[in-house]
Amino acid sequence: MLRSSIEKVLAGKDLSRQEAQEAFNAIMDGECSEVQMAAFLTGLRMKGESRDEIVAAATAMRQRLVHVPIDTARYRVLDTCGTGGDGTNTFNISTTVALLLCAHGDIKVAKHGNVSISSRSGSADLMRCLGVDIAAPAHRIAKSLESCNLGFIFAANHHPAMKYAAPVRRGLGIRTIFNILGPLTNPANAPYQLMGVFDPQMLTVLAEVLLELGSRKVILVSGNDGMDEVTLCADTQVVIGTEQGIRRVEFNPEALGMAKVVPDELRGDTPEVNREITLGILKGSVAGARRDIVILNAAFALYAAEVTDSIADGVHVSRELIDSGAAWDACQRFIDFNRQQEQV
Repeated sequence: MLRSSIEKVLAGKDLSRQEAQEAFNAIMDGECSEVQMAAFLTGLRMKGESRDEIVAAATAMRQRLVHVPIDTARYRVLDTCGTGGDGTNTFNISTTVALLLCAHGDIKVAKHGNVSISSRSGSADLMRCLGVDIAAPAHRIAKSLESCNLGFIFAANHHPAMKYAAPVRRGLGIRTIFNILGPLTNPANAPYQLMGVFDPQMLTVLAEVLLELGSRKVILVSGNDGMDEVTLCADTQVVIGTEQGIRRVEFNPEALGMAKVVPDELRGDTPEVNREITLGILKGSVAGARRDIVILNAAFALYAAEVTDSIADGVHVSRELIDSGAAWDACQRFIDFNRQQEQV
């Protein structure tokens, strides 16, 4: 079924929205061979994925996901899921940010995540190490969102159609369009998002895709050092997308009084080591660069969720959540709630 699409992308031509939709429907319904799928994904990568192709792929994936029922009209639902795959081996920054933000009563964080791609500990690895039941069904995740302001959505459990592409992705061993689909397909349909991206050239097109798919406000970031976070090691490329339009800026952390650091200060390790880093930050016992980068990314997330009017305000709020003990208390409530749910 993919033959005509393969020939077209190998010739360097973009697929129409309908052609791309049909191709990804075939992939996610298991209606093509692994050889065809590998050729198609490689051809797309060589050509460069167009906006229409990304929208079509995300739409096909959204149509087949296991939904987490949360009222996005009633609640301000945010995701901090990034692309991963940046190869910088930092500790679990975006997951620590999610745990910090659940202390803020105006946000529900629907944290979409997976096991490790390029580091030793992905968000799912850290959550499991914290004692969280990452295999929780959708209705229990929704209860966690309601009760704790945070629900962890393990991607592997919510995208069953990915099973057909999984062996091909493993066999290819290269980045494909699937590397960017996770942050575009939140099962809770989070309308607010802070998304780290490994490739700064994709920031604008991914912002356009998210807005077309229904997001209200998104901030996409890519560090000049290659990090898919707002980095402290260099300036960060930032794209802010709303219904009013898209703008791009370059952010220097020194503008907010945060010193630039060397990458080693942000290194992570195993899930067990990263757990101690995360808990130390939330408890207030870990200071320095690791605390600062979590506060900074939390500030961007608060601004993305339209809770604060500026990044500077978000920095102040995030610091106060830690220093007041609210972050630690909220983290413990989330962990305890999800441990208790394991026995229900």
